[in-house]
Amino acid sequence: VISHVDLISGVRQVSFDSEEAAFNDWRSERSVSCGADLGVESQSEFVSNYLDGRKSINGIVWNRVSLDSSLGVDGNGSGDADGRVQGKEEEKGAIDQGG
Repeated sequence: VISHVDLISGVRQVSFDSEEAAFNDWRSERSVSCGADLGVESQSEFVSNYLDGRKSINGIVWNRVSLDSSLGVDGNGSGDADGRVQGKEEEKGAIDQGG
């Protein structure tokens, strides 16, 4: 499962079942972005730079999500039941509180 996540709010906006579906979403975001580098547009570039890399477009990132966290089971700190993605500060607080 791949999630389209807003970096500002941390909210998972939509999920995709395949790299191809996420790539099509990335192409849509890229086409309306003023700041996107309009160079190569390939699925392999998307996977290496956005899905497995750290790039974003319009404050949107695409992340691989384990099945547990996509269902709201927060087994690894990547998501919780309301679809939010935990940031480092939230994760640290959970550890400090024994979570």
